[in-house]
Amino acid sequence: MAFGERKYFLKEELVMRVKALNITYSKYSSMNENKCSYLLRIVVPLRDFKVIEPILDELDEKGYTPLYKFRIKHFDNRRDLDSLEYIYVLNITSREARDLEKKLSKMLHGTIGFFLLFKLRK
Repeated sequence: MAFGERKYFLKEELVMRVKALNITYSKYSSMNENKCSYLLRIVVPLRDFKVIEPILDELDEKGYTPLYKFRIKHFDNRRDLDSLEYIYVLNITSREARDLEKKLSKMLHGTIGFFLLFKLRK
């Protein structure tokens, strides 16, 4: 697969899936302890999968399953640089979201992986 032909999830498709879950976007965050929905996207190269495996196991133990799970092949001769992408919808408090951000920041420090955490609201 050529560089320009890589398949990414489309923003419109993700918005459609989120709307199907009856969740709307909230651009203002509240600091109360009510549970809100968050969209978590984690992207790492295959060689760094062991770095995020504990978080994925923790999310699995809490009963969250990935909305999307992708493996994107970038180079034929470097399989260790394939991208792994996980997208979750989490129902957590703002404090749990901050703790999750801190954990992911520490885990992904020094790698070329990244994460995004968006607040959604019912």
